[in-house]
Amino acid sequence: MASSPNRRTARLEDPLELAIVGMAFRLPGQVNDRTRLWQVLANGVDTTGPLTADRIPLLGAGSDLAEFAGGWLAAVDRFDAPFFGMNGREARSADPQQRLLLETAWHALEDAAIAPETLRGTRTGVFVGSHACDYLSLSSACGLEVDGYWNAGLHSNMLANRISHFFDLTGPSLTVNTACSSSLEALVLAADLLRSGRCELAIVGGVNLILTSEIARSALRAGLLSPDGKCRPFDDAANGFVRGEGIAALVVRPLEDARAAGNPIHAILRNAMSAHAGRAASLSSPRLDRQRDLIVATHREGTQGGAFVSLMEAHAAGSRIGDAVEWEAIEEACRIIEPARRSGVSVGSLKANFGHLESAAGIAGVIKLCVCFAKGQIPPTAHHSRRSSLIRAGHSPLRVAERLESWTGDGGPLRAGVSSFGFGGAMAHVILESPPHEAESAATDREEPATWVVMSARDPDRLAAAARRWLLEHERAPLGDLAFTSREGRTAFPHRTAFPVASHDDLRRRLEEFIRVGPARGDGSVIGAATTAGGADPAVLSLVRVWLSSRSAEPLRGISASGRMTSDAPKYEFAPHAYWPQS
Repeated sequence: MASSPNRRTARLEDPLELAIVGMAFRLPGQVNDRTRLWQVLANGVDTTGPLTADRIPLLGAGSDLAEFAGGWLAAVDRFDAPFFGMNGREARSADPQQRLLLETAWHALEDAAIAPETLRGTRTGVFVGSHACDYLSLSSACGLEVDGYWNAGLHSNMLANRISHFFDLTGPSLTVNTACSSSLEALVLAADLLRSGRCELAIVGGVNLILTSEIARSALRAGLLSPDGKCRPFDDAANGFVRGEGIAALVVRPLEDARAAGNPIHAILRNAMSAHAGRAASLSSPRLDRQRDLIVATHREGTQGGAFVSLMEAHAAGSRIGDAVEWEAIEEACRIIEPARRSGVSVGSLKANFGHLESAAGIAGVIKLCVCFAKGQIPPTAHHSRRSSLIRAGHSPLRVAERLESWTGDGGPLRAGVSSFGFGGAMAHVILESPPHEAESAATDREEPATWVVMSARDPDRLAAAARRWLLEHERAPLGDLAFTSREGRTAFPHRTAFPVASHDDLRRRLEEFIRVGPARGDGSVIGAATTAGGADPAVLSLVRVWLSSRSAEPLRGISASGRMTSDAPKYEFAPHAYWPQS
């Protein structure tokens, strides 16, 4: 993990390129992976609606939260406390934002094919955007006893600090609160510190859970919430925003480090900048000129005179005035950067799909663009029928993304921007680029005879759950890449199994048999599959048997150099224990 000092000190002349190598998220509508996210985006699905039935029993007495539409997460009371070394009382006293962010950070590292224990003692930074802790009010209303765990469980600094503590990370560890721009501001901070050399890898997160109604009631009285519970960015029928929940995490590191480590690359982070709107008509009023200036500055510094973006993920939360101001700011920025541009800038906002995720919105927008890069397509903006009449008429290079369409980039890399604006005036903007072609995709067929797929977990039940997950997801990537990632890109837990397989069909049969028979429940290792590997190299078989019997967390290395790390390998299956004031 050590980095070259010479490379770092040369950053002013040759800015360090950064790569997004891992991501994980939980979004409304049980959208927890890229496949489901793309289904929602590509089909213009709105996942918001009434409070879900599983949430109502978790509310405090007299709560009126069910009166509000929103984008709701499932199972926010569930958490694998033993996995993260927490007892039940400590877990119950901890803000579920802390708990779920721990699990999401773990999955983001797995998505990057980084075994978390390899980061111990490194200058890895943690930067988390958050703006509220409803669990404090809810716990008090439900009569949860104040105990010695409350301070650590309910202070927002612990959102970042608890991750650093658990993973034993020594880089900067900060929680950022600029309201709705919090998570994108966290990414700006992470990028600056990565480029300065003060951290070598960053986990950047955003989190927003809605557990009480005070913020919603205030927004309603201020006329900010949509009365019909629909978010319509840039549309003439827009009438306010819908609150939404979300948890998301990115793993960011220098591009050359990512290439050296063989990490999958979702996007290149060209630049990230933040600013404040200064004095406006009111504390929460937007400033067109300051938004424009931020976009221009971010673009000029990040692209060294390159063309303007072809897709903009706007802040656009469904405010007729605010969305019109943002549109004009993007248009003016485009005309400054690329005066001859007459078309080709699509503008959208995933708030139409999930509601306004507030402090998690910026990172969610980045994740959306990463998925768009991978698909080479621009999704439609849900609920859009006619452009707002408050947007200046006349020819514009901008247009609202209205249908699913191809995104080619005219042979060069795809480039996109993301904006987030806090209601106190704090603004952030980032420029992303599609990953290099050599890191973009694996071969469609990289099968090899007798390759080894391995799985491990903390206990037999979780190992069985892992096998079920693999059965659902194993066809998402070439077998050689899946096998390589399972061996070298995952933490090894005490309960283990290994399958010698030659095809996806072979792996499916092995998984089905394993699920039917069940894992061994003896000394913690599972050897049956490895001992029946007819024709396997004896030296390799010996390595596998040693690994299966070991208690070391070290991955299984040295079997084969073929294959490469993939973000599509299944992630760890956490045990969903309930921890809530009433439980």
